[in-house]
Amino acid sequence: SQIPGLYAIPQGHCALVETHGKYTHTLLPGLNIINPLTTNLKSLKEWTWTFPKDIGSEEKCGPVSVKEEWTCAKPGNLMELTEQQWLTNFCTTYTKDRIEIQAKASLNFRITDPYKAAYSIDVLPRSIHNEAHAALRSEMSKIEFGPYFFSNKARFFEKQEALNCGLKNNLQQRVQNWGVEILRAEVGPFVYCKSDVRALQERRFSNIFSLVIAAPIIAFAILG
Repeated sequence: SQIPGLYAIPQGHCALVETHGKYTHTLLPGLNIINPLTTNLKSLKEWTWTFPKDIGSEEKCGPVSVKEEWTCAKPGNLMELTEQQWLTNFCTTYTKDRIEIQAKASLNFRITDPYKAAYSIDVLPRSIHNEAHAALRSEMSKIEFGPYFFSNKARFFEKQEALNCGLKNNLQQRVQNWGVEILRAEVGPFVYCKSDVRALQERRFSNIFSLVIAAPIIAFAILG
């Protein structure tokens, strides 16, 4: 605002007003006037948060980091209220059968309560990112690698949808007190070590082979 105390809030945004450091009210889209001597807009500069965005590699079995920014706010004091889409960086997860997988989560969400988003948690973008990783680890630990990744297309998409639904519900429970609604959450892409998969397949083949060898002996012992 070039004129002290006069603020034009664009559509789909809001700004929080503080008097002597204490929240008083929220400015909605349109032209707003506040007393510049006793009041000011809450700064959201910390909401522009730089984090490592990882690029996975099957050969390296790990990510390479570059920098990317997350933000729920426009530069200055404006809070974004429309639907937003974020892609987290890679997160190290483990399946139920202990296969290490690097996975990302794509999130669609919106802020429903600006007051809670600003004052109930420290730096909302970073907190959502961290909780998304925690939810991702939790949901990935419930699946088995073989049945999930080596199933036919129909079964794979069915399991993928169930995994996405679980991630969305898990994350919503974690952020429900922050004035945020998770609209959609999707898991992927995945990166994993081929050597780990080969070891898993060899163990399963060994188990099947042992059962095939042992079956006649067990049957002979039972039938006596």
